[in-house]
Amino acid sequence: MRSRETDFTTGKPSSLILQFYWPLLMTSMLQQFYNFADTWIVGKGLGDNALAAVGNMGSLFFLIVGFSFGIANGFGVLIAQSYGAGNIEALRHRMAGVIELGLVISVLLSAFSVAFLPHALRLLQTDEIIMADSLKYGYIIFGGLSTGICYNISAAVLRALGDSKTPLKAIVISSVLNVTLNCFFIFGMGMGVEGVAIATIVAQIISAAFCIYRLSRIPVIHLTKEHFKNENKIFFELLANGLPMAFMNSITAVGCMVVQYFVNGYGVVYTAAYAACSKYLNLFMNPASTAGNAMSAYTSQNYGAGRFVRIRDDSKLLFPSPVFPTLYSDLSWCSSRDFCHVFFCREVHRYVWRACSFPDAES
Repeated sequence: MRSRETDFTTGKPSSLILQFYWPLLMTSMLQQFYNFADTWIVGKGLGDNALAAVGNMGSLFFLIVGFSFGIANGFGVLIAQSYGAGNIEALRHRMAGVIELGLVISVLLSAFSVAFLPHALRLLQTDEIIMADSLKYGYIIFGGLSTGICYNISAAVLRALGDSKTPLKAIVISSVLNVTLNCFFIFGMGMGVEGVAIATIVAQIISAAFCIYRLSRIPVIHLTKEHFKNENKIFFELLANGLPMAFMNSITAVGCMVVQYFVNGYGVVYTAAYAACSKYLNLFMNPASTAGNAMSAYTSQNYGAGRFVRIRDDSKLLFPSPVFPTLYSDLSWCSSRDFCHVFFCREVHRYVWRACSFPDAES
């Protein structure tokens, strides 16, 4: 099998980073587009109340999944450093530690999320009209949280090794499957929000399995029982690197929860509009955040190899032209009205339009 890993410590930096960046960006954009498809299916197939119930879980989902995503990226940094240094034994011990910690963290986060879900929804002022659907959706999503965490960790390790194409293929497969199952469960079987949640979990299982299969084919991370006999030092290193990134994401998520609290106080229509607008705006934030992930892999490998001059000289790649953010902003404003008409009923149109453009925009 042809190797898909990328050694960032040699070769022309701009070419290496761009070849790694584009599949990474396509992966992120695909995730957003299938979120749009979910939004359309829920909004058109189940109505605005169901859309509000699913959207109301967004900030809670971001809190828990964002935490695990930060942990995974932190773990990935250390994997990339070992790979860049060419220290295969250290890489394998760290990989074993990642697997062990990943299992523990996924169980703890899933149990915590399920146990405190009703209390969290009440703290967010969730309207009673959508409370039952929010709980139904949340219990399934958080009950199957380990599948999403498994994908995040697997994808983070692959990115650390310079492979951005496998996560892209995994997302293509899971996106098609997710949308297909959503249509089948909602339009074919007449299920409610539980159908959307089940489709998400099944799609995540497939994407995680695809990434794990690819990892199993990479010789440098073939593990034996000896690699799992880790000292506490390995776990401390991984947590010391992963937890700060996890808490950073959680702090951002808490801010989103505060906004969600006040939005929910205005009623279900506003909850649906806010959920839709959040998905829409995330699409235009993806290029910058994806660039950060690409540079993280590049920097980590070179840091592990001790190539600090290479990191310093190529840091200019982190600062794109200000023209691009301006273009993203203009595009998001110009297309927001069309977005509203495609996805939502007339009652929600004006709220989404105002949220995605200007506060005083006319409906």
